[in-house]
Amino acid sequence: MENNSNLEKYFDNKLGITEEEYNNNLPNINKEEYSHQNKCISVDVPRTTKDTKISGNLEEIVKVFSIANGGLGYQPGMSFIVKALLDLTNNDKIKTYIIMRNIFENQDLHDIYENKYQNMINKLELKFKEKMPSLFQHFKNNNFSLIVSLGLLKSLFCFQFDENIAKELLKIFIAKNDFDLYLNAFLTILKINEEELLNKKNEEILVSINNYKNKKFEIKKFFEIMKKLDE
Repeated sequence: MENNSNLEKYFDNKLGITEEEYNNNLPNINKEEYSHQNKCISVDVPRTTKDTKISGNLEEIVKVFSIANGGLGYQPGMSFIVKALLDLTNNDKIKTYIIMRNIFENQDLHDIYENKYQNMINKLELKFKEKMPSLFQHFKNNNFSLIVSLGLLKSLFCFQFDENIAKELLKIFIAKNDFDLYLNAFLTILKINEEELLNKKNEEILVSINNYKNKKFEIKKFFEIMKKLDE
């Protein structure tokens, strides 16, 4: 997928979000009822970027988005998606806001920020058992549930994971609005490290999976494996 200024041509603004909606919400961001979440945002923004060219837009967008997203409010990690979108739209705050509003209509994305994982676990386990039966059985033998490792899935949105792969996943998600993309990416990480994981037991499995958040992967190989898992 092409980058930056051409991003919007892949994107369907299904909700019909406009600049007017953004501007109508903007005067409300400093109301007392939003003071607690604004404090959280003000703490998270400096952690998200040191780039003063985008930090102002980043904080404003997150505040506007958090009062217009159907009651979800601000959740830790949202600032990283906004930062990535500002990079992809050349710091265009209206395009970034419109994309954020649309992609967060995806119920699975809502669920992950509300820590509602059961639907995702059900989908993951079905494909996991089919595509990696040996590792699936190994996890079962060690009483290891995927639900305790879903911090790795959320790290794909917080860009703790390999940033190049995370950004590419975000671009594809913007175009397709299919959350299964992220479930397949999670399983791809397990597939790449399958041999190592088969030699781990109990708590060692979780330690290894958590370490993958900071591991670098060869991007071409990653997406080749991911494509095979999706066949």
